[in-house]
Amino acid sequence: MAVQYVGASSNLPALGASGSFQGRGVISFGVATRGNWDALTPAYGIEVEIDTDSDGYADYSVQVKRQIGLDYPVAVLSSRRAGASREVDALPVNDVWGDIDTNTFDTNVAVIPVAASSLGLTRQGSEPLQYRVLTSLPLLGQTVSETDWVSFNPYTPNLWFDGGQGTGPSLFVDSPDAPVTAHLRSGASAKMLLLHLHNPSASAAQNTSQAASARVQRAQVLEARSGSAGPSNPAPPASHRFRDVGPAHPFYTEIEWLAGERITRGWPDGTYRPGENIERGAIAAYFYRMAGAPDFTPPVVSPFKDVDPSHPFYREITWLASKGITRGWGDGTFRPHEPVSREAMAAFFYRYANSPRFNAPQQSPFRDVRPSDPFYREITWLASKGITRGWGDGTFRPVEPIHRDAMAAFVYRFRGVK
Repeated sequence: MAVQYVGASSNLPALGASGSFQGRGVISFGVATRGNWDALTPAYGIEVEIDTDSDGYADYSVQVKRQIGLDYPVAVLSSRRAGASREVDALPVNDVWGDIDTNTFDTNVAVIPVAASSLGLTRQGSEPLQYRVLTSLPLLGQTVSETDWVSFNPYTPNLWFDGGQGTGPSLFVDSPDAPVTAHLRSGASAKMLLLHLHNPSASAAQNTSQAASARVQRAQVLEARSGSAGPSNPAPPASHRFRDVGPAHPFYTEIEWLAGERITRGWPDGTYRPGENIERGAIAAYFYRMAGAPDFTPPVVSPFKDVDPSHPFYREITWLASKGITRGWGDGTFRPHEPVSREAMAAFFYRYANSPRFNAPQQSPFRDVRPSDPFYREITWLASKGITRGWGDGTFRPVEPIHRDAMAAFVYRFRGVK
């Protein structure tokens, strides 16, 4: 249920262009996850939070639910204004009711619609809204993933669609006899998320490569270019999300998994920078996201004299300290921009695992780590769990900085992903 892709579209520009009543406008949020659900039941949670006044707080939320008397999942819109949650509207998942089969079973894609009028949106006040998508396993009380806030203007989006054989506000029949026109705003660039609701189920594929292919075919990201009749230049699939980490990289699988779990977000330029050292501030963010980004109110006064509340990882660093995973330095600093040494990384993992009872071996598995070393227990515990394998020459190199690609491998192994 981890989020793979999200996107938003609106039929408001098409209604305006045709002279139709824009009061029927619908904003549709597309969601693709990295694994299938068997059915949209209370066991799987998909929620879209919507911020209509750009203050960073959700004014509305849309949750996929089941309602009494309906044998079909619905997108229930609730207002969070005035300090209370109140249901204000409900629309069918995938834009249409169950009399048209849009395949909500054994799939990983869904369209979550919201009536623009229910959000109080008007043409006169057509400022962009913000949205983010969260997935969860409600019966286990577990948040699986959440996206960052994404800006979207439903009245003047960079990209909108019309034509074709439409069956819903953002739903079109995939047919060569019913072409869909993509309108790209002048001077804008955009990517489109195409959800193919009836493509083969990945779970029915016979092998891993077929499964991956089926998921990519069901959720497709394409670039739109001015002057083209439609999309061109497909973007790399989710299995190749960083332009500096290709399939030949020794930690390609681990880095891709890390990004898929939203433990890392990479850099704004689309790179991961695998050979760079990971900083102490960034590693705090990794552990915080590994824990599911738990609710945590950072302290008003920082426990570290070099990390003030304006630091971008203040919440993550203070959470790490509150759990006893980091203790900082003896001079009261955390040194967020310093690289993390490999021995300190071992200590972080050991404490994150609640410092389990472990009898360290009398004979070190590494020729450069002695039983008298301060992090001997933590390093040998890490090795005993198969999280670290050391170097080919039998060393661990405890004081060397850890690179970002190696950190991805450590997290991957720690989480038991095989």
